[in-house]
Amino acid sequence: MKQNDTECGAVVTEYQGNIAHIQFNRPETLNAVNGEFCKGLQQAILAAECEDSVKAVLLSGRGRAFCAGGDLNAIKRLCDMHAEQLHARLTKDFAAVQQVYNCTKPTVAAVHGAVVGGGTGIAAACDFVIAEEGTKFAFPFLDLGIIPDMCIIYVLSQRTGLQAARRLLLRGTRIKADEARRLGLVDEICQTGSLLTAAMALAEELAGKAGPALSFAKQHLNQVSQYTFAESMEKEILRQSLLWKTSEVRQRCDAMLKSLAKKQA
Repeated sequence: MKQNDTECGAVVTEYQGNIAHIQFNRPETLNAVNGEFCKGLQQAILAAECEDSVKAVLLSGRGRAFCAGGDLNAIKRLCDMHAEQLHARLTKDFAAVQQVYNCTKPTVAAVHGAVVGGGTGIAAACDFVIAEEGTKFAFPFLDLGIIPDMCIIYVLSQRTGLQAARRLLLRGTRIKADEARRLGLVDEICQTGSLLTAAMALAEELAGKAGPALSFAKQHLNQVSQYTFAESMEKEILRQSLLWKTSEVRQRCDAMLKSLAKKQA
């Protein structure tokens, strides 16, 4: 296990085998989001992508919560900025969620305690969300007089469908882990104390998949709503044409044929 040399104080990374475990490290604020948090998350994802040995990324929060959403003190300071400065700052900060969503390697969010506002956006931007029982999700944006941000409108509606996202975001509905799973926001629920074990197991499972194929599939899934049927098929053909020329596909086909032959023997 090694620490990431480029870690930011608000976000730390531990490399565990071929998994980059990125941890939010502001437990005294329930891992509330501020500029340092966003910068650290973006740097951590970039570092994991650049590390060839990393095959999957796990996100979690230290302390009593995954992420309590925007740091209210930081928000108050942002309110004093000129509009142009504020636009530039938000563009810079929100790029962290875009980095998570566009990560070429599979991502798993292990959430517990409170998952609030932008924290839900970060989790929903991951490929999979595993929640510890008792986890609660909240969406208090409109109560603060602001719109849902950190890309949550996009990623939440992708996961839950538009009407469910509308209900959660416009009414500020609070939901527990079981309801979040029913809606599609959460993929699995695990018992208290087993969250990181379950999340790491899933990350290791994903890390065992063929990297280039998984990366192509992720990118296609993220963009498929923009394609017509014909465009989607053409993307498949182009990417498949590249993959089928690699030695990895031949090796995996041979391994699967041998396995099938053993079962049939």
